[in-house]
Amino acid sequence: MTVYALEPANNDLVVYLLIVWASALLVVSRLYRLCSYALFLTAGLLKYYPLVLLLLLARERQQHAILAATIVGLILISFCGNCHFELGKAPANVPSASYFTDAFSAENPPFGFGAALGDGRVRP
Repeated sequence: MTVYALEPANNDLVVYLLIVWASALLVVSRLYRLCSYALFLTAGLLKYYPLVLLLLLARERQQHAILAATIVGLILISFCGNCHFELGKAPANVPSASYFTDAFSAENPPFGFGAALGDGRVRP
C-alpha cells in the first residue's frame, strides 16, 4: 500500500503531512493552535475528510472559536461558490468496484451481503 502514496498526482501524502504538522502545532501556544486550523483547512480543501478536524475549534475560547469558525465558513462558502461546477462532477469520479475487493465503503456490507445471497439487487 505504500506505492499508493508515491503514485504521481496523489496528494494523500501532502494531506497526511499537513495533518501531522497541524497536530504538532495544537499542543503549543494559542497563536500556533489557531495556525493549525489553517493547516487543517488547507488539507480539507485538498481532500474532504480533514475538514472534520475543524471540530477541534470547540476546544478554544468561545470568542476565538466563533471568529475562526466564521473565517473558515467564509472560505468554504467562497470555495464552493468558485468550484461548484467541479464539485458537482466529483462524485462521478468515484470508481465503481466489486463489493468483494480491498476497496471498502459503507455500501460494501449491505450490498455485498445481498450479492452473496443472490437476491439480484444492484447499486441504486
